Amino acid sequence: MKRERFDWDNFENVGLTFWVVKPFDAPEVAEAFLKILERYGYAPDRINTGWTGERWLKLSQHLEEYYRAWREVPPKEVVKVCLLRRTLYPRGRIMVDINATGSLPFDTIDVCLEADYFREEGAQRNFLELGKALYRLVSPAYGIVEFSSTLHAKTGPMNLRRGLPGIFWGNFLGPEYVELMGRKKLEEVAKRLPVEVEWMKDGGVLLTLGGCVLDSGTSEKLALAEEVERFLGEEYFSKTSPPKPLSFTWQDLLEGKVSREEARNHLFPPKPRQGKVPAFRFQELRQKRREEWRRSGGVTVRELIEELGLELKGPGGVIAVDASTGKAYHLLPEEILGEDESDEGESTDTSESD
Repeated sequence: MKRERFDWDNFENVGLTFWVVKPFDAPEVAEAFLKILERYGYAPDRINTGWTGERWLKLSQHLEEYYRAWREVPPKEVVKVCLLRRTLYPRGRIMVDINATGSLPFDTIDVCLEADYFREEGAQRNFLELGKALYRLVSPAYGIVEFSSTLHAKTGPMNLRRGLPGIFWGNFLGPEYVELMGRKKLEEVAKRLPVEVEWMKDGGVLLTLGGCVLDSGTSEKLALAEEVERFLGEEYFSKTSPPKPLSFTWQDLLEGKVSREEARNHLFPPKPRQGKVPAFRFQELRQKRREEWRRSGGVTVRELIEELGLELKGPGGVIAVDASTGKAYHLLPEEILGEDESDEGESTDTSESD
């Protein structure tokens, strides 16, 4: 029996996406990112090493390419992109997109796993735990967890400068968005509607619609999402329409059989609702997060160890042992990680300035 080929470009998936303003393109964050994925059972095993085209190789044999992707900008590009795959079950793709110039408001992280996995008991909870661990690592301004079919059906291009794209099955709101909407309102929504709210240590929040993420496209869940938007305030949202299939051929358009207005409405569908979002200055937020990063001395070994539940052992160098599995990790030298507490004001930020 011929094995069915996996469609890496179009497979149904549940995805986690973070929009990040805190600088995180440091090698220690890159290392922690891999270890968090491994801890929750989603370790990638392939990396695309082709800066032009695709060239998928074993990650274990090309770790230098992984760290290179976090550090170096491809020729004629303004972003650093790291593309990973997990070819074992559950299969998935992982992408880190880091703006190298500081000109764009966000960097992004995407982790997508095949949808069938989420039918298994405990899978959804484990994926959310991964999301919370990555949230603690990179402190995103915003994030979503959603079933790909629902995402593609309910929204078009997202522009956070205009407002949030809507309420999805899972919603991470950073402390700035919490302040914008009001903590009291976010606490109240869980009392008024059948949603779950969990607070993050930095003052952010995770809001989920409950039930199975694969059911997020049902009329019940779509209606609940609309209720949450109305409760929080429609002024915070700027929703776009998904692309519509053409009801005419290009030949009809060229021959004038379709009016310009009809063509315009199909090619550029009107937005069903446009919020008037209070001022949310992304560049100022990015600068604020960068200054906080510098004042804190960047990421320290101790913070990473606490984040991953590891224990430091051994004098010289840094050797970490996973307290739950006993597995040892050889981390980067202390001088790279910025463990020296006598230099608290010194930054390990390697990002370009705005």
